[in-house]
Amino acid sequence: MIFLVLLAIGAVTATWHLITTFSSSEEQLDYGYADDDEGVYVVMPSCRDENLFETLPKWLSQNYRNYKVVVVEDCGDMGLAEPYKLRPSGSVRTPRLLKVFSSERLILFMREGRFGLKGGALNDAIRGLLLLKPLRNPKYVIFVDSDHEPPDFDFIKRAVSTIRRLGVDLVQGVQRHLYLGSSLDALVSVSHDISGTMLVGRTRLGMMPIFTGSTAIARLEPITRLWFSEDTVTEDLDLSVRMWLNGYSIAATWGLYTWGRPPRSLRSYFKQQLRWASGTIRVFLRYLVPVIRSDMPLARKIDFFFQGTVFATSAIYVAIIALFIYKLAVDPRFTAAEVALLLYMFSAGLAIDVYVESKYHTPTKPDVLAPFLELVTAFVHLAGTVLGIVGREYGWVRTERKFANAIDELSYSARRL
Repeated sequence: MIFLVLLAIGAVTATWHLITTFSSSEEQLDYGYADDDEGVYVVMPSCRDENLFETLPKWLSQNYRNYKVVVVEDCGDMGLAEPYKLRPSGSVRTPRLLKVFSSERLILFMREGRFGLKGGALNDAIRGLLLLKPLRNPKYVIFVDSDHEPPDFDFIKRAVSTIRRLGVDLVQGVQRHLYLGSSLDALVSVSHDISGTMLVGRTRLGMMPIFTGSTAIARLEPITRLWFSEDTVTEDLDLSVRMWLNGYSIAATWGLYTWGRPPRSLRSYFKQQLRWASGTIRVFLRYLVPVIRSDMPLARKIDFFFQGTVFATSAIYVAIIALFIYKLAVDPRFTAAEVALLLYMFSAGLAIDVYVESKYHTPTKPDVLAPFLELVTAFVHLAGTVLGIVGREYGWVRTERKFANAIDELSYSARRL
């Protein structure tokens, strides 16, 4: 009986994934390109991330006039100053001290103390910009991870046009990942394309799409009114829920995407997943009652429940697998309902995978080990969920990598700009 109940719950979750995926088709609208009069900040948090040497050149070469790229460095590194000829430009207090280095297009904020997790870094960057006022008519901010780069030189124009046309306060794009040949790359590439597709589907269904921390453009006003929470590692989900509760709106689209680098190792990948799982369930529990009591449409409340427990459902799948193996060993007889639900969940997962990979040309190849990595990840999600339920979160671990010869490579790239 317990096995059947778990299968039924798993089937309901699979149905939510299936519906949101197959509802993701967007009309092929020509958003055109916005003029470049409205100011746009491109904000990148970093902690000695050598990926900046690869991604910055494309961000600094955008076909948009009134914008600044802002790197908020959280680990005291000065590697960008020399190759980009950044000059000392004083300091500002947010009230935390930020040392400022700048050039015509790039601003580098050097934080002291690493306070407030990633949310604190983003808050400091925006407060610093409000004090410096380096742009005329600043209206939008693009949030992007330091390891993500735009697919072309018109990304900012397209982002501004998209948020205007959709008439929302924040537009979430899709964080795509390069496939470099490993099983981990395959898993990350496919899973991010699937999660991005589901966000678009939830937008189309009038549910509660969320900001996922990168590859998004937002109006400055709601950000400077609500700010990021500095006591959670999932500051993006926290901000998303508060935006919906305060009457703001979020939409997701495949019309905006960036290319990121997959984690360099399984260890860093599992740490990332542990962080997301612990933070997500904690934010879900924090806002469960306010969301239920709010006047949001029922579809958004239901979506909040599914989104907030998305990592927690790994516990269900872990239990299903464990009981399935147990039944095979002890009494390998299954009822018709159990067989039907097992086949349904398997078919739903396969259908989602095939649909997304074929429709959006996910850059990957069939990989035998990827499903096994996904199974191990489910146990990591379970551990993170337990951690979050007891009120703790796995700390925000920024990627710290050795520069090697990256400065020389960046100097070459900078000379080409």
